[in-house]
Amino acid sequence: MKTATAPSRLKIAVLFGGRSGEHEVSLMSARSVIAALDPAKYEIFPIGITHAGNWFVGENVLDALEQNKTDGFDHTVIFPEPDRKGLYAIRNTQHVKITDLDVV
Repeated sequence: MKTATAPSRLKIAVLFGGRSGEHEVSLMSARSVIAALDPAKYEIFPIGITHAGNWFVGENVLDALEQNKTDGFDHTVIFPEPDRKGLYAIRNTQHVKITDLDVV
């Protein structure tokens, strides 16, 4: 007998913050978007961008960015090259793949 496998969740990166004057509005918008996404259907990867333009990923990065405390979070990058798809952490000058992404 063959068992049904659960469909894989779509992997979504949500970017927020940034260098613009709308930084705080972006944080509030990201909180709303993330809350509206069904975790049964989507695997969510929040990516916070500081006022200086540095990208960070990690659990509770949205809260950390609101408090301007990004210590302990991985610097991150998404490469534009097709052969380097996905989300990468920057650790000790190395790029370590975190996951593939379906939508940014």
